[in-house]
Amino acid sequence: MTAYQPYLIAPFKTSLNTELQPWLLPQDAFQSIYDAYIHHGVLSKRDGVEFFGELVHSQIDITAITNANPGQVTVSSAAGLSEGQRIQINYATGMTSVNGGKYVITNLIGTTFDLYDTSGNPVDTSGFGVYTGSGILSIFPALPVMGLRTFVDNDNQRILVAMDTRRACVYDPNTNSFAPLDGSTPFTDYFSGDNSNFFSTASFGRTGSFGTSTLFMTNNVDTIYTYQSGDTTVSQFIPNTNPTGTANYVNSCKFIFSIRQRLVLMGTLEGAVSGTGGTYYNQRQRWSQAQNPTVWDDVTPGNGGYVDAPTSEVIIGTKSLQDLVITHFTQSVWMSQPTSDPALPFRWSKINDFRACDAPYANIGHDRYVISFGKRGIVATDSVEVRRIDEQIQSFIQNEINTQFIQQLYSERNFAEQRSWTIYPALINDVNPDSTNAPETSNRALIRTEDEGAWSIYRIAFPPTTVDGITYSDGINFSSLGFGETTRDLAWEDFNGVLASDNSWAEFDEETWQSYFLQSDSELFLGGDQIGRVYILEDSDSGSDDGNPINFELTSAAWNPYKDQGIQAQLGYVDFYVDADTDTQFTVEFFTSDINNPYATQTLDCLPPLGFIADIQDITLSNPVQITAASNGLETGDQLFIYNLNGAENLTGGPYTVTVVDENNFTLDGVDGTGFETYISGGTLVLREFENTKCWKRAYAGGKGYLHYVRITNTGTNDILRFNAFMPWFRQCGTRMIG
Repeated sequence: MTAYQPYLIAPFKTSLNTELQPWLLPQDAFQSIYDAYIHHGVLSKRDGVEFFGELVHSQIDITAITNANPGQVTVSSAAGLSEGQRIQINYATGMTSVNGGKYVITNLIGTTFDLYDTSGNPVDTSGFGVYTGSGILSIFPALPVMGLRTFVDNDNQRILVAMDTRRACVYDPNTNSFAPLDGSTPFTDYFSGDNSNFFSTASFGRTGSFGTSTLFMTNNVDTIYTYQSGDTTVSQFIPNTNPTGTANYVNSCKFIFSIRQRLVLMGTLEGAVSGTGGTYYNQRQRWSQAQNPTVWDDVTPGNGGYVDAPTSEVIIGTKSLQDLVITHFTQSVWMSQPTSDPALPFRWSKINDFRACDAPYANIGHDRYVISFGKRGIVATDSVEVRRIDEQIQSFIQNEINTQFIQQLYSERNFAEQRSWTIYPALINDVNPDSTNAPETSNRALIRTEDEGAWSIYRIAFPPTTVDGITYSDGINFSSLGFGETTRDLAWEDFNGVLASDNSWAEFDEETWQSYFLQSDSELFLGGDQIGRVYILEDSDSGSDDGNPINFELTSAAWNPYKDQGIQAQLGYVDFYVDADTDTQFTVEFFTSDINNPYATQTLDCLPPLGFIADIQDITLSNPVQITAASNGLETGDQLFIYNLNGAENLTGGPYTVTVVDENNFTLDGVDGTGFETYISGGTLVLREFENTKCWKRAYAGGKGYLHYVRITNTGTNDILRFNAFMPWFRQCGTRMIG
């Protein structure tokens, strides 16, 4: 019988391909790929998400808290408060034990209520300190996050503003929380959209006669609002385009941009009454005076104006492309491009007749093209053509997305990781797979790596859970994406070394001025969920989804190096070239042809050869720690290392010196385990210390058939799983499939 021959599969480039039958796929393609991505030829499990902050409405002064069971709270105003609301208390002096806790307003009478926890139990404050003042009550509305936008203020500070369906909040890096922004009337909502009315925003920096950097925001329902750094309120922005004659107010718009030193509005609502009603101009592009977004004068040339696209169709979605605005209408694609005429600084040009966009906020801007999502597919548009870029996943929109709610799609680029995200409601409920109700909000993300153009899917819904006393049986989905920073870019004057907190040049050694961490601590890629929480996405420091495991899963292409000859093959084993890790394990299932059940399954660790001694069956966390490992062959005084533990991870590493108890048990000299976390399962004893390198791991198969494929899974937290190459080993099996 002939020997097995290796067939190297590396680097990985093709990724997800749902268009070809498995046996026709390139060898580095995958029939499915979940919670993983391909970058620079390496297949990696995705990073996790970490809680960043939560949006709050209204901050009310607390005038008194009694020492009682339950404690009774008195506030300066009950405006905006209601029975059963979730609240948080911060900044209280004297009675500091209440700070940071989440509570439920109970028995609200006037400006006084009883303090209950989110499980419905009274909070006994009788043993707390005496309240002396300064306390602030914040309300958690649990509304969808509909926009996340960072803009730079006059002092080079980067300000993160988040919007839900009713109000806006600004992130405070000093407290790591979001502070509410009031409108003209305190404690009153000023937005009225639903969970499909996402925000379009534009920042306008200090320029010309316009002195303050300002963020403009619109949800296509209410009037445009503005925010300036340092303010505690937002302001209505209702430009009058005919200030010297019959008034014409712009009461809302679909999209807003800052281009060529002008504020540009797309798809406007205009009328004679300020702030309400009017006529929708669904083909209109309107602009301000150059360098001053407060001047909108249609009469005086150069002080403002508009141009309507010569079509009866309606604007669906837009995205800026350098100085162009790519605009998708109902059945065509247009671009707005700048001119040299100050009286008519923009003009429309049609690119083609094609309905390319059905998801208004799923447009991804690149330097040379804009990616858009429509029911017909995924397209890229430049100033010349519209072309499909989803050749590998052409049926994805129809087969994967709940297109009844395609307006829920939301896209953004993660610049740091060179990947784009599009979150979407899938046809499958990941947290309740047996449910017949498809999600109506985004429970998955389609990922596209920019270098390879490789596709994969992230499952991002949080599992069924109870948050602050409210049970979400179908889990919690995401709503929007954005960016945030907790610091500003460092400037020359920051390197004076005068104060202990200042930077000094000596600290940075060989770092250059363009070094990544000098341009802020890092840019945070953020996602907002359906109940007002904001998370850091693809957080390299998080190996879980806010404590929940990440379920890596992929299914390979169907392999057979002799398929062109019509000959069956026997798969002896597959070698996996992985990044070594002390704790990560993965499971490999082997399949042949079209059989749905695996004929072999093997779980592998990611440890290099370290001199295997034995597997651990049990650990007693006593003083000293006692370990059970059958037939380990150890003698008193031997030294060893421990890896691959599930629980009791305080013991990971070594070296440990052992004292033998019997054939299967020994203790670790001088190691007191009474305070360690509980041992759950697993663990491997080895002779040598782990070093962070790459290593080959082998899974044995043996199946015979015309087609062979593997499914690889990993469920866990803090698992570093990276595949650099696959190497299946085949030999011919028989002669021909057809006699």
